[in-house]
Amino acid sequence: MGEGPSSGASQGEGLGLCALKDLARNRQNGLRVLIRHFVQVLQGREPLSSTLEQGLEIMRIIEAIYESGETGVSVQF
Repeated sequence: MGEGPSSGASQGEGLGLCALKDLARNRQNGLRVLIRHFVQVLQGREPLSSTLEQGLEIMRIIEAIYESGETGVSVQF
């Protein structure tokens, strides 16, 4: 793993954004970046790249996607 928190991220760009860009380009490499970030957070070497509020909003979106898929109609939230 030997790469520091700034690997692949420009100055001022959070690792979360960098990880998402990597994930879009290459799923396996992106997954490694996300896992590396998670481990760095657990070890206290990096701040968490997302907030609780962001996580809750993503969960609302995912639930709306599932509901829409099951019902066949758009879901407003």
